Amino acid sequence: METGNDLNISRIFVVVITSFLIVTSAVIAIEAAFSGSVQRETYLKSMEVQPYNIKKIKLKQMNDLNSYHWVDYEKGIAGIPIELAIEKALSEFPNNSEASEASGE
Repeated sequence: METGNDLNISRIFVVVITSFLIVTSAVIAIEAAFSGSVQRETYLKSMEVQPYNIKKIKLKQMNDLNSYHWVDYEKGIAGIPIELAIEKALSEFPNNSEASEASGE
């Protein structure tokens, strides 16, 4: 007959191991959920920034193509509007037939 002072070591061992497995599983599940949410958040933030940067770059490129600007101020190199550059390049040909041949038309 058992008395109240007897300890059932095997039952305690099973309870401790089961508790450990449950806690470990919960920690792993929480870590996986948190990691996934951080990755999603990082991805969404990177997608938000990219269109703004693309618009900014495109605006600068269009501005450079359509206006006078310094390419390298120290070397004295300036950029001119693209339409003017095309006109100057075409005016260097003696006649329009040579310009058409050079451009492949």
